[in-house]
Amino acid sequence: MQLARDIGALFPENGLAKKLDGVPVPTDTFCILPVLIVQDTILKTPFVNYFLNQRFQVERGRFPTRSDLKVLPLNVIQITQLESLVEMAETFGLDFIDTMFKRCNMDPVMGVDLQDFMSQAIPEARKERCSKRFDETRKKSDEEMTRILFGSEYRASIT
Repeated sequence: MQLARDIGALFPENGLAKKLDGVPVPTDTFCILPVLIVQDTILKTPFVNYFLNQRFQVERGRFPTRSDLKVLPLNVIQITQLESLVEMAETFGLDFIDTMFKRCNMDPVMGVDLQDFMSQAIPEARKERCSKRFDETRKKSDEEMTRILFGSEYRASIT
């Protein structure tokens, strides 16, 4: 996997680290939280994160990193789950990175689905939520879809 290879290149066990164009890598980095954001909804199914994390761990063995660097398990997040996390962050002040860090430490093999983890570990995940920004975006999207599908006169005829 490219992610395991690039982590190994950025924080090699021995030798010089690879440079990223325009991205400073702090020299005092002590922990890496790998996240793979996916769009395909099939990758949201149970145990996909488990299997991809297993593969990630095998690949990590091929690209060793500094001994003082902790590389956490791979988090596979489907884009709609990410949007939900962003909405919780905006509505309840949820710390997204802390949430993923807790997940890695509570379930290092990634055997629990992200949605199930959120429901169990984050009380806010069970609450009704809607951030102001999400509400405005949803309203604009609804208006645009209505105009595209039914024409500009449609909204005026139903109000």
